[in-house]
Amino acid sequence: MVGSALIPEESLIVGAARQLIEDRADVANVAAVVLTADGETFAGVNVGNDVGGICAEVAALARALAVSTSRPELVAATRLDGVVTPCGRCRQLMIDRFPDIAAVVCVDGRKLILTMDGRGVEVPGAPDMVIPRAGTSRNGH
Repeated sequence: MVGSALIPEESLIVGAARQLIEDRADVANVAAVVLTADGETFAGVNVGNDVGGICAEVAALARALAVSTSRPELVAATRLDGVVTPCGRCRQLMIDRFPDIAAVVCVDGRKLILTMDGRGVEVPGAPDMVIPRAGTSRNGH
């Protein structure tokens, strides 16, 4: 539901990403944590360079795929100043490879859960992302 409080699992991964970026701010400026269907969490940080580098979300998803057989369901990324919305490249990867995944994002100061499946309402400023409609689950099922 739009504007609803995060459930414990969502708060857990936001907190874990926040802790990671606080711990690794000397080498990265974004951290991400992925939650799988089995409740496993996998973390990653961005690795920047002059040609773009690797986003934290991609690093966390790659780690989950390398270690787990469980489907990624939720991702959250943070900087020191708060939750960040996945970039266009990360959103495209999630749409292509993980169409049921959702992301924690911050819109107008509110943390919301957004799906990549096109079954929701448009987010102002991010027309290619959607908020689940009432009555649908957060992972598109």
